[in-house]
Amino acid sequence: MSVSSTHTFYVKELIKWLQQGNDGGLEYFIHCDISNLNLGNQPPRIDGFIPDVYAKARFGERIIIGEAKTLMDVESRHSKNQYISYLKHCSCFASSALLLAVPWTMVNCVKGLLKAIMRNNNIKSIDVIVLEYLPEQFSDLWDK
Repeated sequence: MSVSSTHTFYVKELIKWLQQGNDGGLEYFIHCDISNLNLGNQPPRIDGFIPDVYAKARFGERIIIGEAKTLMDVESRHSKNQYISYLKHCSCFASSALLLAVPWTMVNCVKGLLKAIMRNNNIKSIDVIVLEYLPEQFSDLWDK
């Protein structure tokens, strides 16, 4: 499956968010599923899924699983199954978060979807962070 430029842009935004210390200034070991970004090893497989970004705090137990979803992928069955797996994985750690990069038009939708998934699966105490400023589509022309 080829990775769209929009998806790659979203993954870079997840990484930028982590590297800029937006999570209380914590520093992370970052693993990324996109090889040309040269960030650590591939993230660990979680229930058969590989997240786009997996970050472990340099100090402490906090982990963050980052996932980028394009407009057409936010509500897919595959994505919903990923959300469930990643949230359950996060619930095994004392301090963890699911970090999502989605188009700004889907922010409220994905927040509601994750809230329902957490309620239906009895998942508590997980931070859900959604980047709220991303365009629906990224054009390679923006880099030129």
